[in-house]
Amino acid sequence: MKKFYLFIKYGIVSCLFSVVLNPVVWSQGITPNFSFGLRGGINTSIAYGIEPFSILSNFDGSPSEKKYQSFEKNLGANFGALVYYNLANGLKIGFLPTFTTYNYGYNSAYAWAGSANTTYDIAFSQLSGYIELPLVLYYEFAGRTLVPYLQGGGFYGFSVVSTGNVSYTYSDPLMSQATEFIDETEYNNSSRFIKSNYGITGSAGMYYRFEKTKLGLEFAANMGLPNLANIKNRYGANNLTGLYYDAPDDLKMLNFSINIVYMVSLRWVERKKFSSFCN
Repeated sequence: MKKFYLFIKYGIVSCLFSVVLNPVVWSQGITPNFSFGLRGGINTSIAYGIEPFSILSNFDGSPSEKKYQSFEKNLGANFGALVYYNLANGLKIGFLPTFTTYNYGYNSAYAWAGSANTTYDIAFSQLSGYIELPLVLYYEFAGRTLVPYLQGGGFYGFSVVSTGNVSYTYSDPLMSQATEFIDETEYNNSSRFIKSNYGITGSAGMYYRFEKTKLGLEFAANMGLPNLANIKNRYGANNLTGLYYDAPDDLKMLNFSINIVYMVSLRWVERKKFSSFCN
């Protein structure tokens, strides 16, 4: 009895492996129901919808504004899976769970005018990692070998990593010799930003159809809608507010990525054909 149980157990496992390792189950004239694959690439982030906040103010009482880095310096990465279900010819619904890093930075500069002329030049970099869960509609255009496609929908994400790095230069000309201090510190950023993000996602791409798989290149964009700053704890990080005079601005994030996409197709097979997997 035990040997029979092991035979059934390992027989089922071997059949399942044969399904996975044989990525496409074709039946002549029938469109595959499901597509599975991987998707990953590099991205860049841009802060938008910024409302400035600061510890120190200008002479006119307005908050001291930060200078944000240009997008080419805000490189990150993303990697995930994809699952599509075929609704009609060329039209699919897709679920694309992805881990995405958002990287951006800004500079602040403060000076005490008068006899002191003391200056602070402070550079902040922020890194947040989100698990994002996009749900999209996908449409591919007609093509035999090169097939263009569009997809769009919405996403929800939650933060799993949030760190920051600050480096500052402090100059004091009143010392016996003009002195410049340089320091760099890493800190936990999780309390200064909210844990979730959601918004609109869309992408356009083209894949090359092989006999059993597809390999493509895709350009994608995520537009976050909520303010990511934790307004209840804007001034709560004492080491940053007290030493570096920093408070996070209200902001939202745009994220643009270039991805390589690998996809295989699979359809449900009638029970009578299942034995073919185990050959």
